[in-house]
Amino acid sequence: MTSSSSSFSSYKSPYEVLGLRPGASRRDVKEAYRRLCLQYHPDLCPKDARPHSETAFKEISAAYTALTKGAGGHTGNTQTGPGGAYYRYSSAYHTHARRGKFSNGVLAAVLAAPLAMLGFMLQRKKDEVMSIGSEMKIRPYGFFHPPVNPYLRDDLKPRTAENKWEDVMSVYAIVGKQTGSLPSAARQPTRRRNTQRRAYSPNATLRVYAGKKNDAKNRQRGSKKPADKKKHNGWKMNSMATVKSDETMLFQPVPGNADALTVIYAYPNDYSVGITSLGYQLVYAFLEMSSLVNVTRMFTDVGDPMPRNDVDLVGFSFSWELDYSNLIDMLGGLDIPILAADRTDKHPIVFGGGPALTANPEPFAAFFDVVLLGDGEEMLSSFIRTVHDVTRDGVVGTSRRRRESILSALAACPGMYIPQFYEPVYDGMTLVDIRPIHPSAQAYVEKQTYRGGTLASSTIVSPRMAWENIFMAEVVRSCPEMCRFCLASYLTLPFRAAPLEGSLIPTIEKGLQYTDRIGLLGASVTQHPEFSALLEWLMQPERSHVRLSIASVRTNTVTEELATALSSRGTRSLTIAVESGSSKVRRIVNKKLEQEDIEKAAVNAQAGGLQALKLYGMAGVPGETEHDIDETIQMMTSLKKAAPKLKLTLGCSTFVPKAHTPFQWRGVDPAADKRLKRMDKELKKHGIQFRPESYKWSVVQALLSRGDRRMTEMLLRAKSLGDSLSTFKRAAKEVPDMPPLSYYAHDIYDDDCVLPWQHLHGPLPIDTLRKHYREAEEEIVSSQEAL
Repeated sequence: MTSSSSSFSSYKSPYEVLGLRPGASRRDVKEAYRRLCLQYHPDLCPKDARPHSETAFKEISAAYTALTKGAGGHTGNTQTGPGGAYYRYSSAYHTHARRGKFSNGVLAAVLAAPLAMLGFMLQRKKDEVMSIGSEMKIRPYGFFHPPVNPYLRDDLKPRTAENKWEDVMSVYAIVGKQTGSLPSAARQPTRRRNTQRRAYSPNATLRVYAGKKNDAKNRQRGSKKPADKKKHNGWKMNSMATVKSDETMLFQPVPGNADALTVIYAYPNDYSVGITSLGYQLVYAFLEMSSLVNVTRMFTDVGDPMPRNDVDLVGFSFSWELDYSNLIDMLGGLDIPILAADRTDKHPIVFGGGPALTANPEPFAAFFDVVLLGDGEEMLSSFIRTVHDVTRDGVVGTSRRRRESILSALAACPGMYIPQFYEPVYDGMTLVDIRPIHPSAQAYVEKQTYRGGTLASSTIVSPRMAWENIFMAEVVRSCPEMCRFCLASYLTLPFRAAPLEGSLIPTIEKGLQYTDRIGLLGASVTQHPEFSALLEWLMQPERSHVRLSIASVRTNTVTEELATALSSRGTRSLTIAVESGSSKVRRIVNKKLEQEDIEKAAVNAQAGGLQALKLYGMAGVPGETEHDIDETIQMMTSLKKAAPKLKLTLGCSTFVPKAHTPFQWRGVDPAADKRLKRMDKELKKHGIQFRPESYKWSVVQALLSRGDRRMTEMLLRAKSLGDSLSTFKRAAKEVPDMPPLSYYAHDIYDDDCVLPWQHLHGPLPIDTLRKHYREAEEEIVSSQEAL
């Protein structure tokens, strides 16, 4: 490409540039232009050849423009016509362009100077205030540093949120005295301009305190404490007023009693993400309908006015590990110390729940006073009642703010995990035990499972949801297939389905009073024992206006009738999880699926009128080889031939080990990165869309999913450094006695080792998980022997 592009000379005529003889026809000019565009267009060339191709492409375009614009019928004139276009081409493109280089540069400098000065000023001030309606928000790093949310993957974009909160370790005040629990992470960062990275001052004796924003209004020179504590939040969020006006409440709030608890219930992400979470809606509705509680909502972008009186509880719905960064920021906005060990009786009890905490709360344990392990339906009532009974002494409006009494009482409740009451024991870098250190702490805490017949459904409908105005109904909980990597299956066992007549139909009928868009949720919706009857009920003529969406469908349940029904109700695509195109890999993960089932699903989807089929797979599965990747590519090309009218998309993630699953002892395979890239390259050749998840952030997710409490100090350091895989690695090296990150992310553990979540019992005992893991190992060995 280098030699070819060098043949384009600035002083050749446009005909020579296009490889034509002088006087060539307009048609020949266009054909030559198209041919050269395909050869030299930067987007179609390898990355290493792009600088040369860009130069060549510019000259090709200039030559084509000169010839086509001059094709006015005159020939032989040096000023007009195809033959005379050379004068304008050479003079406009070369002589004036070369002479105009300096003047253009001066002009650019003049235009850029005010912007550069503005950026410099904003950089020094460290905040940029931007108007949003009548409200404001803060951008911490000025004009040249927009907010960065690392878990928003550029390649897949699995989330719709944007982190709008400030970096608490670099922008907020860090005050107080040093603690003994996390001394190195608690050091105050030294101030350095024009960089997000901050070195730690070795002489600092400050503890981590998420104080107010250190600006002119909230700072007292020479003081290490926040100047103003009248407000709970140290910056302005958008008002919930507009958001609430768009909401339709499907429940009736109950006013709190005179001695009701004051609760802030938060979701560490944007409103559109949080309000679409069925778990968040469920807990919020419970709190609103309890006379023991006055609740305030809080998201990263909007929030209710903060309570004027003392706050008793601050709760977080924690669904995804990488939301920890926003959680830290939100604690900072509420003037609550980040570490539970630094809180006193004047601070509220911070509690959390959700899949990420139920699976393995240990990396985040230091942030929480209480973690609710299990289903909200089973635990919320006893949690609120216990806190209310301990804090209220019978006299209306009075309170006994004794943290020790509250936590001790909660420790006696099933499923209530008090991290401060347990201590990990290490032998060097090896975890050898997690032992109770408080009289109220039990030997282990067991996850609580809701076994009622009525499953969750929407309590709020809003056009601001990620899926606009959708009413969600949980059809099934857990999954009977029990794929060995699947947290959604193993953590929520046993599999149960909502009764059709007594639960599902009345629930959906209630939703249809407010919206015509229905979403059926569950790990495997079509495996509901009465799904055919439910579908028939939804397809009745009186419900022809209903728009129906299904979260996930078991592959071998995709029939032409199902596809026809969905397409008639506004569904354009269907999603199935195949995990791999290799039957061997599917056996290893216990995916009971054959190649014929996958092809039949695609054919039925096309025949039923659907426009697209999305398949989910994984790379780096234990036992996977390059040959298995070849089989996945072959599977997709076979589907393309079997259903040519169907738009096919393969979404592919990297295998990440999860706690309480049989593959918790396995690590991330580094070969997955190259395998994702190879699938991307090969599938593009066949016109198949490939959407890989970021391998680097899959590694970070693995760190958090298998991490222990040593991870807390690393998280605080990494947050101040910028939250990326490289900063995680850098931060880990600064934590004393912490294993290398490869230990958490990539290593294969012995199945009899002590795991960080060993004292937290899930639905299945450890011996059962070990049995399932060894079955997978046997499958891997037998497949290797066959090769």
